[in-house]
Amino acid sequence: MIELHSEEVSYGGWSRCLRLSTSEIQLLLTLDVGPRILHCQRLGGPNLFFEDRLQLGGRDEAVFQLRGGHRFWTAPESAQTYEADNTPVEAIRRDASSVLITSPARYGLRKSLQIRALAPSVVQVRHGLRNVSESPIERAAWALTVMAKGGIALLPQPQLSQHPSVLPSGTSWRDEDLLPSRRLVLWPYTDLGDPRLRLCGRLWTVEQRAGMPPLKLGMSGVGGVAAYQLGSSVFVKNLPVEEVATYPDLGASFELFTDGNFLELETLGPLRLLPPGQQTWHDEHWLLGHSAADLRDEPAGLAYLLDAAAVLHQAATSASAPHLR
Repeated sequence: MIELHSEEVSYGGWSRCLRLSTSEIQLLLTLDVGPRILHCQRLGGPNLFFEDRLQLGGRDEAVFQLRGGHRFWTAPESAQTYEADNTPVEAIRRDASSVLITSPARYGLRKSLQIRALAPSVVQVRHGLRNVSESPIERAAWALTVMAKGGIALLPQPQLSQHPSVLPSGTSWRDEDLLPSRRLVLWPYTDLGDPRLRLCGRLWTVEQRAGMPPLKLGMSGVGGVAAYQLGSSVFVKNLPVEEVATYPDLGASFELFTDGNFLELETLGPLRLLPPGQQTWHDEHWLLGHSAADLRDEPAGLAYLLDAAAVLHQAATSASAPHLR
């Protein structure tokens, strides 16, 4: 078991925050609003999460505040998505390796966020959604990580293959070789000619640039991780997906949004019809690493992300201790 040290501190104008740390990484989450993870860093490195300094320390606002950090939404996107999570969390539970916080119920749903250390540089972030109303509710969990400006997103793609028509004569192939294997979803304001995008080869990249307008895309059937490199610090998260499930946003299980201030790496759970009293979980696994190499270089980037994916998979599969409930 990896110990997750926790202590209550003040941060950003909030008097009640939790600093969570292992021997290699540190997270900060506020108890005064949320649930939100505000800060994420390798020890000695920069905060990889965007922070809106004008919104830090606020509470009890009537409308949604971006603030920054990692937040927990629900999809499909609607007025309900932009709920004002500007009040203190209701429940806090801690043990040696994890912390669980629970928000007040809104729109009949109560959200929980659990952070659990799986390795010195790996944490599991669980997003719990419970129906506390008296009627069924259909929503999807939506986990959004808002990255600091100036970095680059790394989106590995599956191994490319050739169309059967160009294979050497006599080469066997299957009917499935003619079928699509991945999906790219585009929003009305996204231009594939945007200079921040490089969608070619096996490593797609999206730059965060100051002074640029919003851009968004969604994917499914892609490589099992997404990453963000900021200097020599690298944030990697897995992309959880259920093969036989219905997802919002034309089937996207992963989405990326960027503008002139930040870049978001977003994962979605499937749409679920939750009966009264039922809870569902959407789990992400994060690795905080480092690399002196420019991971936009496809061989270097793919090799790094392949290793990171293996570390995340091993940490996730070896985590057998019971979760806080």
